[in-house]
Amino acid sequence: MMGSNPTSSEEWEFREVTPDDGKVLKRLFEGNPDGGDIQFSPRFKSDPYRVYSEVIPESEFAGYIAETENGKAVGASFIALSEARIGGELRQRGYLTGLVVDKEHRGKGLAKQLARKRIEYAEETAGDDVVISAAIQSGNEPSMAVARSWADDFPYNYVNHTVEVVDEEPETDYEVHSVSPSDVSEFVDGINEFYQEAELFVPYETETLSNMLQSAVADVNIHRCDVVAEGGEFVAGAHVVQYHKVMTAKLTDLPPELEEADELPPSLPEDREIRPSTVIPWFKPGYKSAASALINYQRANAGDANRLMCVFDPDGPLGQLEPLATDDGTIQLNWAVRGLDEPIEDTFVGPGLG
Repeated sequence: MMGSNPTSSEEWEFREVTPDDGKVLKRLFEGNPDGGDIQFSPRFKSDPYRVYSEVIPESEFAGYIAETENGKAVGASFIALSEARIGGELRQRGYLTGLVVDKEHRGKGLAKQLARKRIEYAEETAGDDVVISAAIQSGNEPSMAVARSWADDFPYNYVNHTVEVVDEEPETDYEVHSVSPSDVSEFVDGINEFYQEAELFVPYETETLSNMLQSAVADVNIHRCDVVAEGGEFVAGAHVVQYHKVMTAKLTDLPPELEEADELPPSLPEDREIRPSTVIPWFKPGYKSAASALINYQRANAGDANRLMCVFDPDGPLGQLEPLATDDGTIQLNWAVRGLDEPIEDTFVGPGLG
């Protein structure tokens, strides 16, 4: 992580996040839900610093804390640098994520300053032509306003859809198994081929994924890769990230039409606490049924998770899968991007784990 001395701006001082900031981050994130049509407050089972820094290894990762003059932390944010497909080619991309501002300090320009700090870090690390992006939920007008201060446009949309788990999977001729260490390279080839034209997709690397499968996040193993094989080759697969082992998400606010409904849509649990496993599926041409069977397998073998969280573009190939049919509880997201000259129209948007 980038090293720097604290810097002052108006009533706040900024410093880099350190591994000792777990309690500070927990207080900020759990006490200040993000905005949007559907609002969540995370509930951390493990140290938030380790969750953010260890779930997805990046070539460069940094975070900042904003403090008042008396030393109280009132804001935090992170940035991850990696290569991503932007405008049809691989480019250095800074992904702005994990923004939180204390409710008493919102509307004062702090979020814009945290964005500026992260963008400066990206430019210093990867050069002035680095692409900057952030994912913002529809209805989160304050965050959209912050993004307008630095983004060129909002060229792409996608969804975060939570799928209800089931007790038993439907009958199928397909068998699902987890990949062995020797299978990781074939899995990587499959997922990269599926998303090879997807905008904002970060290509997988065999060594990185192997390390993720073998390493613990906050002392808990959360990564798994499952596949369906036919004729001696993988025809569908999914990277599963069992986030529920390190954190959950409590629903804190819903739009009136959902709040006043007799029951919540299937994507939202009645107890209003989402215990998610993120699933990133892929499949080869002609094997949509194998991908659907794989998702249904995850639904029936979710462990302590109560929802599968799938981040995808409904206009892309995953939108054709029956288990991923969206509903009124599906979260709509917008990509804010700086540095994209011309959006690609005839493609789809890749998944993100930030």
